Order: sequence, then C-alpha cells, then structure tokens
Amino acid sequence: MVDTWNLDYAAIAFVITAVALFGLYQLPYLHRLNPGWAALLITLVVVYERDAAVWLVLAVLLLWFVRDVAPLQVQAALVAVGAAATAMELFGEGTYLPWVLLLAVPAVGAAMVRAGRDMDDEMLWILLLLTIVGQWAGAPDTEGTVVAVVVVLLFAADALRSGAHVIPASWWPLMATILWASAYGSIGRPSAMAGCLACFGVLIAEPARSWIAEALVSDRGIDEDALEPPEEGQAPRDDGRWEPPLGVMLLIHVPSVLIASRVAAVSSSPRVAVGVAMAVILVDVIALEVARRQLAHQRVPLGA
Repeated sequence: MVDTWNLDYAAIAFVITAVALFGLYQLPYLHRLNPGWAALLITLVVVYERDAAVWLVLAVLLLWFVRDVAPLQVQAALVAVGAAATAMELFGEGTYLPWVLLLAVPAVGAAMVRAGRDMDDEMLWILLLLTIVGQWAGAPDTEGTVVAVVVVLLFAADALRSGAHVIPASWWPLMATILWASAYGSIGRPSAMAGCLACFGVLIAEPARSWIAEALVSDRGIDEDALEPPEEGQAPRDDGRWEPPLGVMLLIHVPSVLIASRVAAVSSSPRVAVGVAMAVILVDVIALEVARRQLAHQRVPLGA
C-alpha cells in the first residue's frame, strides 16, 4: 500500500544525493561517473526495517571499491552476491519475486554494460529515466521507485551537465537496487514485476539485438579483415553494428514503456503480464533491427 512516506523518502534522497554530488564532482581529478553511488543511496534510503538489507549495502560498497582493480570473475561473483542479497529481502513474502530478481540482476546488468558500450551516456540516462518512470507507474507500491526516480534524476542531470563518463562495472549495483525497488513495489501484485522488467525496453532489446548480430556474423565466418572499411565504390559489409540515434531510440522506447507499465504491469494474471512483457522486448528487437537496416541503406553511396 502506498503511504504518506513517499515525499519524505524523496526528500531524504534528494539531500543525501545533493551532498554526495557536491563532494564527488567538485573534485577536479574525477572525470568519470559512478552510478554505484546512486545504488548505495537508493539502498540506504529505500531499505527500512529489513536486516538483510545490510548485505546488499555491503555488496554495493564492495563492488564500488574494487570496480577498477578486480578481475571480471571477481566482479561477476560480487554481482551474484548482490543479486542474492537483494533476493533475500523478498523470501519472506511467499512469492516467486526472489527468483525473478536473482536472475534479472545479472541479466539486466550485463545488458546495461553492453548498452553503455554501444550508446553514449546522454542517451543511456534519458532512456533509464523513462524506464524508472514507467516502473513507478506500473508498480502497486511506489516507495522504492519514487526514491529511484529522484536519485537517478539527480545523477543524470549532473552527468549531462558535467559530461562525466559512466564506469561500466558500476551499472551492476545500480541495476540491482532499481530492480529491488521494483520487486519490493510488486509484492502486492507480483505479476507487475514482468511489466517493470519490460520497461527497460530498448536498454535490453538493443544489447540483445547486438549479441544476436555478433553471433550471426561469427556463424558466417567473417574475420576481422572483413570488418574493415570497404574500398571506394564498394558497398559496406553489414556487420550488424550501428550508432543508434536518440530520436529512433525514443520512438521505440516510449511506446514500449507505456505498454509495459499500463498493460503488462497492471495485469493480475502472471501469464498475461509475462506474455505482454516478452512481446514488448521482441517487438523492440525487431524494430531496432529494421531501423538499423533502413539507416544503413540510406547511407550507402549512390554509386555502390
């Protein structure tokens, strides 16, 4: 049930984040943005009356401290610990949400790391803000998502202002806490979690499309030389790569968030919710590939 604490949580998140931003970005030697701070702040503000939350806080802190020095295997292990810790919060509720969360944190985290490689930071923050707003609109209880919106909005605004780059590994703890907020808000209607996941829209669909394209290129046996720029007058080889324009991404993402939050998330039937959520992501993947091919076709030289 949504209570009157929402504005209090939002105000606390605003104050803590503002102080953290002042300390972080007034230091001249910091040129990269670490959303792990946002994850920690969301966790500290949202989690209340739950002892297991301590493990989530520790996992987020540990991942942040080793983000630049730990090998990938260690970071993956910490992601698993964080996913398990977030899931522990919900085991006492008697729903399947802990298992969904345990699988979703590594999967969505990997997608965001890949999206961060293929998209610029400005696009990522805009799309992520739309995603969280959709999760707020779809979750039955909004305590967690209200704080997530406030904190991520502040970090996004500062990132866009300062041009700070996102540290790829720090997407993991941020996704863990955003997904935890969605899962916690879905306790009253567990099927809403499917809609909250589908609200990631192109942030999941574009990495999925990119991975599929890479797999197809690999199956065709195309080597690195084949991916070099074509000679003059020769049509470029299609390797599945592109630089997605923000306008195209918004054109696909906004309807996806609307459908996910107002159709999948509000359905009381888990089958309907999951079906609509899967359809949203599948349509996004297809739409992105169609858009990529159309743009690639328009850029082919006339003499090719």
